[in-house]
Amino acid sequence: MSLNFCGIVTSFIAYGTLHMDRVSGAAGSRWLFMIEGFLTLLMVFFTFFNMPPSPAQTNTWFRPNGWFTEREEIIIVSRVLRDDPLR
Repeated sequence: MSLNFCGIVTSFIAYGTLHMDRVSGAAGSRWLFMIEGFLTLLMVFFTFFNMPPSPAQTNTWFRPNGWFTEREEIIIVSRVLRDDPLR
């Protein structure tokens, strides 16, 4: 569902930016790469600062209970330690 939605939205963005040919001296394809690159960087920064530090520390101000129950956290941590005992 979201892949279809993203395809539709990016198609409209591409159509609009490719028709911005010669705006400020740049070709439409350059505008397309600049705008889509800016949106990608925006998502990178948003995702980077919202990633939890570890599976056991997922609670934040907007998710006070965290993502996992205590039992699930124990399972995840034990599997990570089993896969890489140096951690």
